[in-house]
Amino acid sequence: MGSIITSFICLLIFFSCTLKEDFNFMQMEVKGPIP
Repeated sequence: MGSIITSFICLLIFFSCTLKEDFNFMQMEVKGPIP
């Protein structure tokens, strides 16, 4: 049971990190590269 919860948390962190990077990339495309 514990390993399932741990793997779920790891997946959640992984997806949140990738989503945050995609969001920053979209913002950079809209605003242009930040100096």
